Amino acid sequence: MMKKQRSEIPKDADEWYLSSAMAQTPRRPMESVRSRGALFSILFSLAFSATLFFSASVSAQESDRDAEARLHFEAGAAAFEAGHFFDALKSFERSYELSNRPQLLFNIGSAADRARLDDRALAAYQRYLEALPDASNREYVEERISLIRTARSARQEASREAEAAREAAARARAQAQAAEQAKAEAREGESNAEALARAEEAQREAALLAEQAEARALAAEQAEARARALEERAREQAEVAERAALQAQEAERRAAEAERRAAERADGDVKRRRPGLWIVAGVLVVGAAVGTGVYLSQRTEILPPVEGTIGGIIRTLEYEP
Repeated sequence: MMKKQRSEIPKDADEWYLSSAMAQTPRRPMESVRSRGALFSILFSLAFSATLFFSASVSAQESDRDAEARLHFEAGAAAFEAGHFFDALKSFERSYELSNRPQLLFNIGSAADRARLDDRALAAYQRYLEALPDASNREYVEERISLIRTARSARQEASREAEAAREAAARARAQAQAAEQAKAEAREGESNAEALARAEEAQREAALLAEQAEARALAAEQAEARARALEERAREQAEVAERAALQAQEAERRAAEAERRAAERADGDVKRRRPGLWIVAGVLVVGAAVGTGVYLSQRTEILPPVEGTIGGIIRTLEYEP
């Protein structure tokens, strides 16, 4: 039986066996590859969709934060204009926390400056200059920093002098009390005129010292008042300069806007005048290009490119200002 089956096999038995095996073998590897490719495509689509969703979520969150920051900024601006500088300071600080825009540091410094919070104003102004070293109002901010530091030093010096004067007055009063007590004791227990005279002399000296101390304290208070008046005048001058700078910026913005509108009107006039000329020029160029292409297509010899030229495309029907 085996011999009969072997006799029926063609001469090219090896080729027959190989072809039969390939025909009868199931194509599971190809199906596995296709399944893996489909799975990879699905995973890639899911990852891409997740990335888009995450990006959209982040963008939405950033948009919400910007919107909230703008609301706080508007509230701070309104409070600042109304003279409620503490409220304006809180709103500007919250707006900066949400948006981290360095321009808000100047608003924080201005509100703190008006509220007489010198340390917070100095910190905000300095951070503003560090974040925007080329700010247009850098000179103004540096002037405010210098004025605040000078006024603060003057107030501190006046406070120290007033404190020293108060301490001297307290010592003088203590000496006067001691002299008065000594005088009383001299009256009660001694009849010696010399002791009484010494007590009176001590009392006069103590009174003189107390008067001098009170005069120094009064002078220190007057110096502190003058320092506050100078600071207030400097602040008023700074506000006037700031309003003038804002008006100048507004004037520049309006001039730029007028110039931009004039340029747009001029561009519109040019566009309305030039399209016909450009259309004619484009038609001529396209016709020349088509004729050249027909001519070259009829040549049997392929010419080499001309040395020194660069290939490109013909651009036409485009308006170039």
